[in-house]
Amino acid sequence: EGLVVIGGNGSLTGGLRLAELGVKVAGVPATIDNDVWGTDSAIGVDTALNTALEAIDRIKDTASSHQRAHIVEVMGRGSVYLALMSAIAGGAEAAVVPEFEPRPEALLLFIKKAYEQGKSHFVVVVAEGRLSPPRSCTSTSTGLRAPTTHASRSLATSNAAASQRPPTGSWRAG
Repeated sequence: EGLVVIGGNGSLTGGLRLAELGVKVAGVPATIDNDVWGTDSAIGVDTALNTALEAIDRIKDTASSHQRAHIVEVMGRGSVYLALMSAIAGGAEAAVVPEFEPRPEALLLFIKKAYEQGKSHFVVVVAEGRLSPPRSCTSTSTGLRAPTTHASRSLATSNAAASQRPPTGSWRAG
């Protein structure tokens, strides 16, 4: 008798603690973070990557036809793998990953300069939680509340200024 633990670092660490207590444990890495030491690829990584790529492909179509910058946040918490692989394979113009401190102002400047040089659209892949914490905004026309980030608000304002048209919809903080 024993226990098969299927999961990521947390689950496998729990399995290790049980093994230290004498329980027979077999661990199977299953995490989209792909950050379990000693494995090349965990169960779930391929599905997560392909799901992100599908979303990026669809968003790129929209971005190119509407001349906008889009931020795609992918899961993965503190792991760079999914965000970086999604950005590379999806042909994103930029990636914001845990290994580097996020600087929304630098990202906005990068996008603005590219727009000035004729680039018409952008897709930026962001690792989960790498930009400022979400804050709620309320649509003035519908009353619906939606989470947003500093970067998405700044990009909307920057895009509107660049195109000399107001941001899509009207939102107020809070």
